[in-house]
Amino acid sequence: MPGSRLDQLIPDDIDRALTRLVRMSGVSKKALVTDALRGYLVAKGVLPASTSRVEPTPTRGRLAASKRKESQ
Repeated sequence: MPGSRLDQLIPDDIDRALTRLVRMSGVSKKALVTDALRGYLVAKGVLPASTSRVEPTPTRGRLAASKRKESQ
């Protein structure tokens, strides 16, 4: 699905929590943030609930590598 790029700084505590969730779930930050933002916008009534959800994608970056190392 094509999209627009969004580059924003987030507070360190949120980034750390998001990174932990990526390591625990194996789902990419992009998928987690998109899903959370979609839920927020639907709850606020500015996005129809019928919009398609993004299927979580396994992370392939350095967080995935660190998860593999921890499990060995």
